[in-house]
Parts: sequence; structure tokens; C-alpha cells
Amino acid sequence: MRALVLSIIFLGAQAAMAWDHGPLKCQGLYGIIGHLDHVEMPITKEDKDSTVLEGKTDKFSFKVEWNYQLDTLYTFIAVENIPKFQVTMRVPTENHNDSFGEFRDESNYRLGVTCAFEKAK
Repeated sequence: MRALVLSIIFLGAQAAMAWDHGPLKCQGLYGIIGHLDHVEMPITKEDKDSTVLEGKTDKFSFKVEWNYQLDTLYTFIAVENIPKFQVTMRVPTENHNDSFGEFRDESNYRLGVTCAFEKAK
């Protein structure tokens, strides 16, 4: 009985300390160091298993799929509809509220995605 009470207290304390954050926000990035352009990535799909955020320009497309069960961000970047970059990124946490993936070509041109949770309101 004592173990049950301690377990309930522990779980209650964990729930009380849960990180209160807003929605996941991501941006696509492209350009050279010192001049990166940003592409907003709004949510394009959301269901019980995942959230998908996507953004595009005339040349680049960026996609992040947050798989809740695997707690992973799957990141995709395409140039002129040709896949160039695919990587898994960690889901941001309270202690490290950002996640970033980047690809650089031989001329140091950068393509990347950055994600973070908005602060709770």
C-alpha cells in the first residue's frame, strides 16, 4: 500500500512538472552564411499519429513529419522537386528547445530546417 501511495505521489509530481509549451514551429533555411532566407512551414496535416509541416519556394521544398510514437522529426529537403536531404532530428525539449538539420554543397550553399516549440501563452 505504501508503495502505491508513493507511486501516485511521484506520478502526480511528474504531471505537475510537465513542460507547458505551444505548438511545434519549423522554418526552412537556404542561402549562404551571412544571408539566409527563411521559409515558414505551416502545419499541413495533423492526426493522432503525426503532424506534418511543409513550406516551399519556387526552387526549394521543406517538409518535417513529427512521428509521435517514435518521438522523431523526419526532415526532407528537395531542390526543384529532386530530393537532396533527408535526416531524422530529435524532438525539441524543455532543456534544449531547438532542433536543426543542415546540408551544405561544395560551394558552401546551405539548406536546412530548424524547429522549436513556441512558448506557452
